[in-house]
Amino acid sequence: MLHRLPVEVLELIVLYLDAQDIDSLFSIDYFKERLGEGVLVLDVKAGESEDSEESLTDKKDAILCKMFPNLTKRCTLEELNNKSFRLKSFVCLVILADDIGSDELVQIKDLNICKKYCIPTIDDFTIYRDDFSFLERKNASMDTVCYLDVRSLDFRNSLDYLHRSILQFPKLEELTLKKISFIPSNLNLPLLIKMTLNQCESSNISSRWKLPKLKTLFVRGKFKTINSSIDYGNTTIEEMRLASIKDMREWSGISNKSFKKVQVGVYIDQFTLQDMNFEAAEFLRFSTECTSASTVSNLKLPNVEHIELNLSSDERDSHSISSINAPKLLVLQIYNTRFALWEDIKFPSLEKLIIIDTRGPTDERFKTLAKSVKTLVCENTNWWKFNSDVENLTFSGDESNCRELESSQFNHLKSFTFSTSFYTNERADLTDYVYPDAPNIERLRIKNSPQYYPFDKLKRYKHLKTLSIFEDWGADGDVLGVSLKNLKFSNLTKLEVKLCFTDVVTIIDCYFPNLEILDVEREFEFDFYEIERSRGRDISQIEVEAPNLKSLSITGVTLGEHFIVSQYRKLKQLKIIGCAKLKSLTVLDSPLLDTFRLYSYDQVDLHHDGCLKDLQKNVEVHEVEQPDFDYESET
Repeated sequence: MLHRLPVEVLELIVLYLDAQDIDSLFSIDYFKERLGEGVLVLDVKAGESEDSEESLTDKKDAILCKMFPNLTKRCTLEELNNKSFRLKSFVCLVILADDIGSDELVQIKDLNICKKYCIPTIDDFTIYRDDFSFLERKNASMDTVCYLDVRSLDFRNSLDYLHRSILQFPKLEELTLKKISFIPSNLNLPLLIKMTLNQCESSNISSRWKLPKLKTLFVRGKFKTINSSIDYGNTTIEEMRLASIKDMREWSGISNKSFKKVQVGVYIDQFTLQDMNFEAAEFLRFSTECTSASTVSNLKLPNVEHIELNLSSDERDSHSISSINAPKLLVLQIYNTRFALWEDIKFPSLEKLIIIDTRGPTDERFKTLAKSVKTLVCENTNWWKFNSDVENLTFSGDESNCRELESSQFNHLKSFTFSTSFYTNERADLTDYVYPDAPNIERLRIKNSPQYYPFDKLKRYKHLKTLSIFEDWGADGDVLGVSLKNLKFSNLTKLEVKLCFTDVVTIIDCYFPNLEILDVEREFEFDFYEIERSRGRDISQIEVEAPNLKSLSITGVTLGEHFIVSQYRKLKQLKIIGCAKLKSLTVLDSPLLDTFRLYSYDQVDLHHDGCLKDLQKNVEVHEVEQPDFDYESET
């Protein structure tokens, strides 16, 4: 039908098209002949660069030159300023630039002609309130700005520009709005994948946005009107994140088939989450930042595998949890919560339970909950008592909790991690350490052990295969290294020691006949902490009888001036990295050694009996001012 229209009407239509559509129209010979050269392309950067070497600017200019090949009438800014072209003879001006705020465009914005700005060289962008105020001028009523390649946009302006297609982002995938009231239907972004709404509101709750590919919605602060504008039955959203919500006390009555990950964080008293059916959800997190009681009830979660609850509580207020059905739930995490009600909870497939700083009704209901659990993490709570058949247990608590656990029997326990409590000052007296009655333990991890930890009591664990002793930077009290003396573990295959506050470790007079891996390391990343050492202990001692040792790694500890590695006839890997005071290293009687690495602050004299001679490329010896921290320890 267009070919029957007079030229004047065709020219009017051109005003309503964007630059890409105009170029497509001119690709048809008939319309190009009818419209002639009615569209002028202004290449703002053309002719500016005199440098023959290719630069980033040159590359941008090359992109601009290839834009809109069917619009053949072109000019430079210099030609336009010299009035080489009469603008009155053109229908519109297509402007190619790399920045809408450039000085070159100041005078262009005042021209009395329809202008189509095209910015093809930016992929992420932030728009502030006054950035496009020039579009409100009378001579800009038909002007548009198109960012051809922007994929991520932080928008802090009026959405009216988007609604009227004054601003165009044809490839936009991520959008952030902050403190904006908008009509959802004004968002017509067909490729948008992720949207963030920070303190935003919907000005028309019956309106729906047109975002057919939206996968992630992140809402902070205000959600009440946004909630009313979401078509939960037909939305494509897969990840729903709500953070610090303050304007609504209840989220309920939702049935949805698209959500795979749901995170709800509220900052309001007495919040209620109820009557929800998330058919496809695999992960659910609910957290509160206020201590007043919240309610979670009547949730249908047929495919959820992981639930996390972090409901801030104090002694006065408790939370109510009831009627939750999650038949496929594998992992449940509960933090900082005090329960007043816990009933009708159906998690028949639960395998891992993490309970930290949590209190609540302690009766048979929890025994039913925990009966299938294989891995249990309990910190400052006594929920461990509801499953004596657990296979993996992580525990910390006060003295009474320790003594109660120590008197219990765990015949199926294979892995035990024990952390000294951060909430008591009794660690130096060894009152809150525990040795569970678990004859089948194979892996033992001890966190933040003190200087005089009684490791000899570990001899009761005849089946022990892995012993891990480690500190973290959150420890306090008498944490001054590790001392292992006169120990024998017949089945031990791996021993690892991780230090933070000290660089001294003692492992002497120990016999581990099946030990294959010995890994001693002090973390480098927090070297600004002052190194602490016990009186009389300023260097490490590592002398272990381990005839089957295959890997020895020592990192960041003080070894003294001379260190000898000998009689490990099955040793294959040796790594000595960043060990202070070391001046000479001797390697003897290790005929199978195939990998050797030595990184040192100072020059180290290396001696060997020929076991290093044939390693060639697998030998690395470096003297460096800073040790190589990109070190990958054996696991």
